[in-house]
Amino acid sequence: MILISIFATFFKLGCIAFGGPAAHIALFRKTFVDEKQWLTDNEFSQIMAVAQFMPGPASSQIGISLGLHKAGQIGGFVAWLGFTLPTAIVLIAIAQGMLLVDTNNIEPVINGLKLATAAIVLHAVSSMFKSFCRDTLTIAICLTTALLMVLLDSIWLQFILLLVAAACAAIFRKSKQNTHAQQSVSLPISRLAFRTSLLLFASLMIILPVASYYFSQPLLDLFARFFRVGATVFGGGHVVLPMLQQEMVTTGWVTENAFLAGYGITQAMPGPIFTFAAFLGAVNQLAIPSAIAAMIALIAIFSPSFLLINICFFYWRKLSENAAIRASLIGINAAVVGLLLAAFYQPIFISSVDSVLQLIAFTLLTALVFWQKVPVWLIVILAGGCGYFWQFLQ
Repeated sequence: MILISIFATFFKLGCIAFGGPAAHIALFRKTFVDEKQWLTDNEFSQIMAVAQFMPGPASSQIGISLGLHKAGQIGGFVAWLGFTLPTAIVLIAIAQGMLLVDTNNIEPVINGLKLATAAIVLHAVSSMFKSFCRDTLTIAICLTTALLMVLLDSIWLQFILLLVAAACAAIFRKSKQNTHAQQSVSLPISRLAFRTSLLLFASLMIILPVASYYFSQPLLDLFARFFRVGATVFGGGHVVLPMLQQEMVTTGWVTENAFLAGYGITQAMPGPIFTFAAFLGAVNQLAIPSAIAAMIALIAIFSPSFLLINICFFYWRKLSENAAIRASLIGINAAVVGLLLAAFYQPIFISSVDSVLQLIAFTLLTALVFWQKVPVWLIVILAGGCGYFWQFLQ
């Protein structure tokens, strides 16, 4: 059955997807374009480009869109559930008992996983560079984006660079665009789903803050806070940290020690970093049952993604027929490659390789990934195991 296949595939990816959005995108492309061939490289690039412009976790939104593309709305939900569940279960279990992990014991394993992540991301950057950076303009956009991301530090920089890349490509590539556009990706979103999603998103953004202020219900306030974060944070990943800290720590909902411990543990987990919401819900200081609060926080922070996907992709086929928009996608995809290149260098490579032995290990893992004869999940397990046993050889 297709839904079982979707869940099993994303659950497996959720168990091995270390390294944040860059590594997730690499795994998605390798799995669904190269291996399973659920969609073409062009269709995947369109989904990837649109997801970069939506607030929320980009890699999870790509995963939801892939499930939606394959099996409708329920397919999108099943894909999200499979990808999110492994990390969420572990984080909730740790949070309920506040089992503080001994970092001295897990640090060698994490170091091994970081090396595997670096190899996977480098392969993704290489293959995507070949696909999306084929002329002087796109190569310039890619390299400029990567350089600025490494040199500058701004929450809004990624979004600004994507806009500039889109504008440059629309201006300089529009006249060169073939009048016969490539097949636009089509997601099975009905008019009812579009209208319902638009109404819900607009209503919840307005009603939730007002309702939580006047009714002072902890569960309602919890949902409102995490929904607001999921609907407004651009860049995903680590960008969500200051927003969650503002919403949860400064208000006394979660202690600072619990927040920092949970964030550190989340870094060692595979899957989307937004699952950190489940941990925060579980360690709340409001006497809300931890399992209930964790599920509410998790659903709330990802809910905007489902609504925004229905809103953005409903008219996508018509919008993509516009020559300027088709051209802008070329710039966006080149910029995304630049973002991945910057993410590979910093923090992935910088934090993973700080010795000659680690450089050798990274080179060997990279050779395995580029060889493409060994499954990625096996490479991840191998790297983590080698990191664990390496501590006994030192």
